[in-house]
Amino acid sequence: MFIDAASPATLRREIAQAIAGLIVHDLTPWQTAREKILADYPRLPAGAVPDGAEIESAVRETWAVFAPEEHARLLRCRREAAWHLMTELFEGLDATLTGAVLNGAATPETNIRLELFTDDVKQAELRLLNAGIDFDVLDTIDSRMPTPSEVLAFLDPGATSRDPVGVLVEIHSPRFRGRNPYRRTPDARQEAWEASGRMTASELEKHLR
Repeated sequence: MFIDAASPATLRREIAQAIAGLIVHDLTPWQTAREKILADYPRLPAGAVPDGAEIESAVRETWAVFAPEEHARLLRCRREAAWHLMTELFEGLDATLTGAVLNGAATPETNIRLELFTDDVKQAELRLLNAGIDFDVLDTIDSRMPTPSEVLAFLDPGATSRDPVGVLVEIHSPRFRGRNPYRRTPDARQEAWEASGRMTASELEKHLR
């Protein structure tokens, strides 16, 4: 592949779009898609590799071009599920929605990602146990936040067995509540609230009416 004539900015956009194509059309995991496409671009100049925000933007654009209605339904279903989890399962634990379900880059394979800001880690586990929900405690998770106190993974009990939806819950100390590394300037396919990085149930509810 000849890349000498292309500027780094042009290459970044081209690569981001190629990665997004695999993510949206083939449902390829994000990291796998990134590695596969970058392998097709040897000897990239400095500044030519897209960052996560550029890939997310390309994913939103790809959905908007090829399946906007399908994607709108997916986002609404995932966001409604997140709202129910925050209000019914984790009420009082300062639960917030973050990640691709909020920012609009979700695919059918995307987990609902929640953050709880509480020092009572066992309370979150107890809520799941009392609801009869099986969960796993993960060792690590890819996050720009400080290392979580604990990460819980389970299937959304409101989802169907034919279409299960994964949920990841990062539990952080309340002292990290002011950090928001996922806040970004909205792109052309986002509303400002979708780029806010984090949203409480009451804030999300305003956009689900």
